[in-house]
Amino acid sequence: MPEDTNDIRNWRVSDPRPGEILETIQPVSVRAKALVARNTTKPILATDFLQMGGTLSMLRGMDYHKVRFVDIIRCLAAGTLNSDETALHEAVAYINRGGQFYYFARSDLVKRQGQCPPIPFLETLIKFRNKHTAHRSIDKPFESDTEHLQAYQAMSMDFDGRLFLPREGGKIEATLEAALFPWRTGYLVFQINLGEGRFYHLNIERDHDAIMQEAYSVLDAVLR
Repeated sequence: MPEDTNDIRNWRVSDPRPGEILETIQPVSVRAKALVARNTTKPILATDFLQMGGTLSMLRGMDYHKVRFVDIIRCLAAGTLNSDETALHEAVAYINRGGQFYYFARSDLVKRQGQCPPIPFLETLIKFRNKHTAHRSIDKPFESDTEHLQAYQAMSMDFDGRLFLPREGGKIEATLEAALFPWRTGYLVFQINLGEGRFYHLNIERDHDAIMQEAYSVLDAVLR
């Protein structure tokens, strides 16, 4: 591979929001592209652009799948869609894109630049990626994955692994409407069990902004 392939100067990376203050740019995936475009003179982008630049696709993917996920939930809440299957497909895609970024954040490249900012939401997301979406523990278990855990982890985004968490300022009442249309009053949440009382919950609709901010903080730290 030619050495200059990893040099941002040989790629066309334009600022999507010239003149705008970085902190005000939404969505975060667009802010991240602007961040990279405004730091083309940083040495790391002359030597490791492929690794750095690839994260922008990950973040765009996460924004895309989150929007699709929320659109499907709204259709379910309105009663114009009867099955949540497509929401589950979007959730799996979202987790796998987030898992890609997690491993970037834990890469040697990031470590060489200094301390990585805390990423607790991505740390939770990766549990689902490692035990269910990248591959299921029931198909490729580790020694710590007992048969009991394999079964629970296989259900974490299928069968009975889904939960509904009340939206802010409300609660899920035991009514016929809540039973038929829980999406109107609750967030669709996924749960995974790693044993020894370690349960993790992923609320894509509510936690997406925090997840993206964590990812952006990693890129910002690398480019300082």
